[in-house]
This record gives sequence, C-alpha cells and structure tokens, in this order.
Amino acid sequence: MIRAAALVGTAVVAAAGLTLVRQPPHIHPHAVEQAFDTDLTLLQQQLPLIHPHVDVQAWDAAVAQLREKLPTLNEDQADVGFMELVASLGNRNGHTGIFPLDPGNSRAFHEFPFLVYEFADGVYVIGQLGGHHLVGARLTAVGGIPIAQLLARVAPLVPHDNTTSGIRNVGGVYLLSEEVLTGLGIAPSFDFTLRSGSQVERTPTPVSARAYSRAFDGIGPPMWPNGVAYAADRRAETRVSRLAHGHVVYLAYNTTTVDTSGVAVRVVRLASKPKVRRVVVDLRNNRGGDNRTYPPLIHALKRLARKHKKLVV
Repeated sequence: MIRAAALVGTAVVAAAGLTLVRQPPHIHPHAVEQAFDTDLTLLQQQLPLIHPHVDVQAWDAAVAQLREKLPTLNEDQADVGFMELVASLGNRNGHTGIFPLDPGNSRAFHEFPFLVYEFADGVYVIGQLGGHHLVGARLTAVGGIPIAQLLARVAPLVPHDNTTSGIRNVGGVYLLSEEVLTGLGIAPSFDFTLRSGSQVERTPTPVSARAYSRAFDGIGPPMWPNGVAYAADRRAETRVSRLAHGHVVYLAYNTTTVDTSGVAVRVVRLASKPKVRRVVVDLRNNRGGDNRTYPPLIHALKRLARKHKKLVV
C-alpha cells in the first residue's frame, strides 16, 4: 500500500498533494513498516522532480531522519512524521503538504467537533458541531498542555505560505485532528474558559474528516468578518471604494489569483488625492493563490507609502 500517493503538481506552481492510505489492520507490523519505508522512498525521489525549489541535501537529510525513526512508530506517529517532513519545505509551500481534510485521503482521519481560530489574545471556539454552548469559549489547554505550547508542537506539521496563510488559518485543523494528537502523544481532553469566566473540561467524540469539512467549509479560512464595509462583495476578486467621507481608500483584496495591475492603478489614482489620509488593504477574505500576481499592487502601495500615505493591512 502506497501511503504518499497521487503526487500532483507542476514545476510552475510547485504544488504537491499528498494523500494518505490506511494500512489494513491485518497486515503484520513488519509489513506496515516496509510499506512506510517504500512510501518514504517514493516521496524522497518524486517530490524534488515536481518541486522547483527543493534543497536536495536538506531534503535527503530530513528523509533520513524520518527513515531512522520509522521502525519505532505506530501509524499515527508515522502520519505526523510524514506531515512534518513535507511541511519542512518552509514558506511559500502552502499547497505542498499532507492535509487531514483532503477528500483524496483513503486514510480515515477524524476531527474533534470544534472550529477554532487563533486571535491575538488566544485561541477561541468560533463554531461547534452538535451545539453552540462552547462558541466564544477560549481553548486554554489540550491534554493538560497549555495552548501556546501545543501550537508550537503542531506548527511544524502545517503547510504554509507564511505564518498567517497556513499556520494560523489552517493550523486548527491539525490541532483538532484525532490522529495528530494521538501521534504527538497528547490526550484529547480540552480545557476551555467560557465567556462567563468559568472553566470546563470536555472529552468529545471525534467526527469524520468528511463530516467536519462539510460542516465548516473545508480548510478555508474559518472566519468571515461581519459588517457592511468588509462583508459587501466579499466573494468578488477585488473591490476598491472610499470610506470615512473620502479620507480612506479601502481595498478588499479577496483573491490572489488575478493580475493586480488594474486595481493598483485605481488605488493609486484614488489615494493620491490630498483628502486621503490612509489606505486600508483588507486581506481577511483572501484564501491565497498565486503569489506572482501581486507585485504591481505591492509596488503601488510602496509608492503611496513614500508619499506619506498611512497604510493599514
């Protein structure tokens, strides 16, 4: 059985989708270990062929470290090992990873029935399956491990373009994965501080990755902002408008998939007016995309900053 199956990608986009296949329970442990080793060899050989920016020496060293550990790992621990290996490619690799919610996974992953988001002051529940009494609660620990420590342990498993696009937006999926927590040796007991200030502990039953993904819109950003200015046209690729009686130029930059030359010209034209005091670029609805499309917008914003226009992102 091939664990790292269906490598998908091109040299242009440098994306590899890695789907996991569960080893049948009747296979002898030695055979499972051999399957892991075979999968690792396949991954070691194939990923540098479809990814244009792999440091082969560092990649081979990371593969060797995992290969040395494989004989001592159970299936969940091996999954964590493979996740960490691929995520070690680093920044600008948000599409290159092993995702617990990937519908192509034959491996039956499970999630605990909460949706969480990391705000500046902590990790909060913003959605819940089968109820709502924990919505708004702050997640303070899992398995007795403070949340800050747990986030640090999970972060190396998360594919990411940068800290926000990936680790913060998608990290909760790994944090709440039954298999990830088991692979890290963490008991699935969750400590919450409710909005009332009282503290509770819950040990919920996990749900299938499919059910979780259906309920919470897959691995997209888990939070849509509310309010007239930034909720309007949130599905549009971009939207430029003036707010605060013309003192603010507002850009809703909702996708990184289209050329930004046109919108950059519009932003500069509006923001160059003497009345304008600041330019606001709203990325909260942006699910990422092609990072080769935004240089015109970046250059335009730099020009405005040199003209002493205050920039807020």
